[in-house]
Amino acid sequence: YSAATTYNLGNVYRDTGDIKMAIEYYKKSIEGDPSFFYSYIPLISMYAKDGQLIAARQLAQQAQTQFPYNFQYSLIELEILGMQKDMKEAQTLMKKINTLTTDQSVLQTARGIYAKYF
Repeated sequence: YSAATTYNLGNVYRDTGDIKMAIEYYKKSIEGDPSFFYSYIPLISMYAKDGQLIAARQLAQQAQTQFPYNFQYSLIELEILGMQKDMKEAQTLMKKINTLTTDQSVLQTARGIYAKYF
């Protein structure tokens, strides 16, 4: 199956509440085509919803490496660090975000996420 097909199947399972199957199909989508960025955010979200915060964070980091100019992944990782109450790592990521972008909307969102948890 193509990355788009397995992504869409993941969406179907997500929409029906079957987190485990959604995870499997989003993973297949990324395995089939790691450049198909649409699958990363829903897979991260499903991992988090399933309580798999370590897997969610690892995938967010992988996505940041794969797509370095898409700050959604940094913001998602910051949210996960907040859920994990990992202030030290969150501070490190905040510094990284501040050095990589001057986009005020990204910076404001990051500050908001940080303030929500710490």
